Amino acid sequence: MQGKMAMENIYEELDEVKVENEKLRADFKSNAELCEHLKKVQNEQVTKIQEASSKIKKQAQRHLEKEEQILVVKQANKDFKYSLN
Repeated sequence: MQGKMAMENIYEELDEVKVENEKLRADFKSNAELCEHLKKVQNEQVTKIQEASSKIKKQAQRHLEKEEQILVVKQANKDFKYSLN
């Protein structure tokens, strides 16, 4: 009878291990899906950041060009005023 009880205990433990294994597999699958989703979101954010950075650089370049134009106009205005005197 002890042998039969021991086998029943082994089968019960085996069933518990199987249930736990299924839970772990489900958790792993869920975590893997979450990881893939996070990678996708991160890649989208990186793309947006790169686009924004590029836009900022272009705007900064335009700003510098406008500043140069302003300086040229100011100098021309100064030269014109000087020539009137």
